[in-house]
Amino acid sequence: KKDIPNMKIGAIRTLFQPGSVMKPIIFALLLEHNKVNPYEVLNAYNGIWKPKWRKTPIVDNEKFRWLSAENSIVYSSNIVTSQLALRLTNKEMYYGLKKFGFSEYSGIDLPYELKGKIRSLKEYKHPIYKSTTNYGYGIYVTFVQLLKAYNVFNNDGISVTPRIADVKTDKKRVMSAKNAKKILNILRKAVVKGTGKKAYIKDIFTAGKTGTAHVKLNEKRYNTSFFGFANDKNNKYTIGVTFFDIRAPFPNYFASNTSVPLFKKVVIIMK
Repeated sequence: KKDIPNMKIGAIRTLFQPGSVMKPIIFALLLEHNKVNPYEVLNAYNGIWKPKWRKTPIVDNEKFRWLSAENSIVYSSNIVTSQLALRLTNKEMYYGLKKFGFSEYSGIDLPYELKGKIRSLKEYKHPIYKSTTNYGYGIYVTFVQLLKAYNVFNNDGISVTPRIADVKTDKKRVMSAKNAKKILNILRKAVVKGTGKKAYIKDIFTAGKTGTAHVKLNEKRYNTSFFGFANDKNNKYTIGVTFFDIRAPFPNYFASNTSVPLFKKVVIIMK
């Protein structure tokens, strides 16, 4: 019995609200349902948008007047990505998230895995829940679920059951290879000019998305993540970094200052 705590691995046992690393997942669903053009331009409301279905406004860290759909991912706009998320029906969002593996066991060969939680099919009829899910609040995921989901973008749209042991794994197509490549290219731009700039490494294709989420509302504690890719001519890697319960002054707690630099260190070590 004394060994049981050592088998409860945080990567599959710790549930957390993922923050903005969910935005590319929702964008992928929009692409699959032909409900977004990456180059269309939307109103970013100078960083503050108060829709009629919310009591409080949605706020962005950067104040843009207009943003293209793809740049809403590059610069992590809550406002523009929320507008896009509203285009999905409740069924498209709910079953799309499940297809990517959320609220499902990842299948990894480790004990005591948790499934996490997404909102119900009925709840996704409401704009507020589509919006908050889009930027990673109100749902609970594990690190391995996120890593498995992001690997779809780096694997031509195919989901692979993660394995620790060197054994045969299961595969299934989650999205088209064409749309997976579109997401990969957008996440590359996030590293070249967006929120993930500190992950840029010369001569290696790095790409990815940042996510910063409050642990609890009105508390200055944060979880931060960066899920991304490091590819060269011979290898392709999907790599995730998550920090839990960061307590630091603004802007040191952001993923761009925590998870992204560690991602870069990992890739440099792998070189």
